[in-house]
Amino acid sequence: MHEVLHSSGRFCVNILAQDQGRIATAFANPANASDELLSAIPHSTSDAGLPVLHGSLGAIHCSVLGTHIVGDHDLWLGQVDAVQRTASCSAPAAY
Repeated sequence: MHEVLHSSGRFCVNILAQDQGRIATAFANPANASDELLSAIPHSTSDAGLPVLHGSLGAIHCSVLGTHIVGDHDLWLGQVDAVQRTASCSAPAAY
């Protein structure tokens, strides 16, 4: 995933609906390859070429501003370029 973010310079934050918790859990598992997960999840591609997951409440399209190492994680900072809202009325996934 790091290589994709570095090379594209863009990312999309999908706001998951309450019934999409399994998607969050799958992406949080470091044993899963992100590209394989994404190919198994229904999604479309935005005009900017970013994945928007079907059933999500919305998507936040960002340009990478930088990264910082925080403990054993990388923190990606982004500038919001666009916000996409879907017609879904579901509650958001929350942990």
